[in-house]
Amino acid sequence: MTHMMMPLMLNPKADDAGDTCDADTMTTVNHHRHQSETPNLQLIKQCKGVPTCRAAIGAVSATYEPQADAETTGPVPALGLAPGQGECPVQSKQKRKAEAQQERDRSKKAARSEAALAQKLEERSEEENGYVDESKQSWRAREGGRSAVDGNQRSCSQDGLVNGAKRLGVPVTKKAVDAATLPPVGDTKVGVIVAYAREELGISMLDAKTGALGVQIFQAPGGPEHALLQITDGSVFFTELNVDGDKHVVVYDSGYDSYSGDTCGAIIDNSKDSVVKHIDPTDRSFKVDENGKAVLSKKGKPVSAARDMFNSIFPGAASVSVVGVWLMSKM
Repeated sequence: MTHMMMPLMLNPKADDAGDTCDADTMTTVNHHRHQSETPNLQLIKQCKGVPTCRAAIGAVSATYEPQADAETTGPVPALGLAPGQGECPVQSKQKRKAEAQQERDRSKKAARSEAALAQKLEERSEEENGYVDESKQSWRAREGGRSAVDGNQRSCSQDGLVNGAKRLGVPVTKKAVDAATLPPVGDTKVGVIVAYAREELGISMLDAKTGALGVQIFQAPGGPEHALLQITDGSVFFTELNVDGDKHVVVYDSGYDSYSGDTCGAIIDNSKDSVVKHIDPTDRSFKVDENGKAVLSKKGKPVSAARDMFNSIFPGAASVSVVGVWLMSKM
């Protein structure tokens, strides 16, 4: 059976006085509808409290569909505001991701700028000081992972022997040297290192104080620091330092020139946080002031730039000086 939807008619002359509406106030659902009101709301306003009207509302609700026009799409303004006011547009996920990526890019750019500035300052410092610092990581990447060993203050003599032997190309391990020469307590005497080098590694260690180098570096002008750096023939030196009263050992490879064309010679320390010092020609000269005049000590003697280089190995120390030098060579 086919049912036909009849138009909704509101009868102003119903027999039941309680079920009537005033014809002047009753209109069709869509007549003069406000933009912000649904048909139900309009009809409720017009026939509030009338049973017949409530029945009509039920019929309207069953057939009403919102119009999909420009007035019902987009952001809805808050009550009391005109369209376009107080709207909160929804930010798309793609836009949020793009803004987050832009922020990351800005952070990376700022970090690169800071790194570039730090590098420029470091290069400027190196130019002023002469010597060039290289990290152990960079050194090992070029020379090999086991080209330099690290240790501590107590093992500096053992590590100096190992690092010197490696510069000579003599096979050696830190474990073997430590086991044979490192005492349970206290410092290692240099004589123990010299004996082990000769008997176990076939390395001769000649004391510079005996004149074995052909020059008395401890009596030379500028001091032993200056005299030692004048040697650039590739000799390897086990070098003992006095650092604020404590003894420490480093290795000086006088002919190392694989880092840059301007440097010749490298100082290797055993501290894991230390850097390799590459010697610049200015480190082998005497210091002059801005007028080109020689800088003199309190005793009236020329001051060598080599002292600044050795002091830089221990920035926190008040004084660093060379107190012992042994020439290492294969037997």
